[in-house]
Amino acid sequence: MAPVAYTLIATPPDEATRRACVAWLETGHTAEGVRAGAVSGTIVVIEGRAHPVRVKTRRRFMTKESPGQCLQEQAPGPRAVGLRRFGPGTGLRSAREAGQLIE
Repeated sequence: MAPVAYTLIATPPDEATRRACVAWLETGHTAEGVRAGAVSGTIVVIEGRAHPVRVKTRRRFMTKESPGQCLQEQAPGPRAVGLRRFGPGTGLRSAREAGQLIE
């Protein structure tokens, strides 16, 4: 079975929120995803003139079912922390996507 990438794309409203988001991801949230079943986790800060700065967090899983299991069993606690820090009142927009990795 092919590995799967589960990606969260965050679009912060300003530089301070971007820095806070990246710091939170670097100091444990991304590693929590690995402890919860991902094979690896990465943070990508995308900067460009055509788009606002975005922060992508990508976790790699070995099966199509693994991201769903992780979200149901392990993610509710860390997700709640993320919503408290970066929820609707902060202006940060987010989207999620998952797809097969072709290597």
